[in-house]
This record gives sequence, C-alpha cells and structure tokens, in this order.
Amino acid sequence: MALTKATNRMIDGAKINVRDFGAVGDGVTDDTVAIRAAIVAAELQNDPSGVVSGTLVLNPGDRYLISDTLQVYNISIEGNGCVIDCATATTVLNIYGTRMYVKDFHIIFSGVSTNPLSIGVNMAELGQFSKNIIENIHVRNAYIGWNTENTYSTMWGSTFTSCRADFCNDWGFNFDCKVGTTTNTFINCHANAGRLSATAKGFYFYSIVDLVTINIAVDGMLDGDCIVVSTCQVWTADVIAIESCDIITHDKKFVTCGATHATIGKLKLQSCEVDVGA
Repeated sequence: MALTKATNRMIDGAKINVRDFGAVGDGVTDDTVAIRAAIVAAELQNDPSGVVSGTLVLNPGDRYLISDTLQVYNISIEGNGCVIDCATATTVLNIYGTRMYVKDFHIIFSGVSTNPLSIGVNMAELGQFSKNIIENIHVRNAYIGWNTENTYSTMWGSTFTSCRADFCNDWGFNFDCKVGTTTNTFINCHANAGRLSATAKGFYFYSIVDLVTINIAVDGMLDGDCIVVSTCQVWTADVIAIESCDIITHDKKFVTCGATHATIGKLKLQSCEVDVGA
C-alpha cells in the first residue's frame, strides 16, 4: 500500500504553515500568492462564533518577498523571527479581528520608503480590532510604520509589546481611531521616525478613552512632534524616553498632552536639541 505524506493543511485544526502553500522564503521569489492562500486556509479554521482558532506559521530564517497587501482577519500569526520584505509602495499587513495573537516578525521596505503608500501595519480599517496581543513586530524603512488613520471601526482592549517603527520617513505610530477606542496598552514600544516630514509624529494617540503607555521611546526625530496625546480622557504613562531628537520648528513639541487626566511617571530627555526660531 502506498503511503501519502501528510502536511499540516491535511489535519483539521492544525496550524497553517505557508510552506505547505508554496511559499519559498528565499527573498527572491514573490511569495504573495502563496501566503494569501495560507491566510485563507487559516481563516477557514475559525469557528462560527468568531473566536480565533486559525494560526498562520511563518518560518525562522525565511525572508518572504511580497508585492501586494496581505489582508488578515481573525487569525493568529507566529512569525518565528522571519522577515517580510516589500519593494512595492503598498500596505504590507492590513489586519482586523478579535483575540488575535500576532508576534515575532520584521517588515522591511526596500527603496520605497519615501512613498506615502508604504505602510507597515494598518489596523481596523475593515472591522473592529479588539482584545488582541501584538508582540515583537518591527517595521523598518516604511513611510508610516503603524497606522489607523481614517479608521471608523472599533479599536479597544489590545496590547502592543516590544513593537517598533524604525527609520520611518513620516509617522512611527499613528493611532487615529475615531470610534470606540479605549483601553489600549503600549509596552516597550519604540519609534524612530520623522525623517522627511515636519508634520510627522513618533507616537500619535487620538481620542482614546483609557490609554496606558509603559516605557515608550522615541529617537532620531529630525523634526515634528515626538509624542502627541490628543482628546484622550485618561493617560497613564510610566517612563517616556526621548533621545537624539532635534525639534527645529518652533511649534513642535517633545510631548504634547491633550488628556483630561494624565499621570506621567518619568520623562527622560537625552542629546536633544531645540531651535525655537526667531
């Protein structure tokens, strides 16, 4: 009797590995179609109640070249330290859903960081983004690292830990979610942004009912605002570290607090310069 090799996708409820759908991960082959097929397979494992059950697996040491947006709904992602490489001006990851655990990968743009369409992670554009754990995801060389601008879906109860936006030409983290945005927490997150734009911001939090930041850092800002909290009700901050930032436009700020109630534990400034103009 002939034996057939079983793959993960043949086992009901198993995690979905992108290699089983043809992803190569050599940094040369375009893996967009293969990864999209794996995402669909993972989404099909979600139960009817909407509770997350599907998990997409990327592989350690792999470098996945993509040429278009990966849209993700209600699945978890195990990145295992891999790299998603994009040489096209597009949003790499458009994600929404509830109770997702998304972790451990890098998004790197090559040669398109000056294009405003180059966005690392876009959240809640197509539906609510709630009770998610986002951990150890680094976006590099994007125009905007993390984005929710022009989003009118609910975004609440999520935690971002050890997430970064490095060498971004405009905004690092732009959380401008206008509906139902409450109880979001940012821990050990870092922004290096504003390399081209005086309107840039390292972190921008708008209209969040309850915002918690623990040890967030901004460095390398050439102009723009480092941290802006606007139209928020409660902001609780532990440590804010701002290093090697030059505020060259007189109306820009290191920290702008627009919260009704704010508690800031410690603000650390190091090697920063301010030019207040004439």
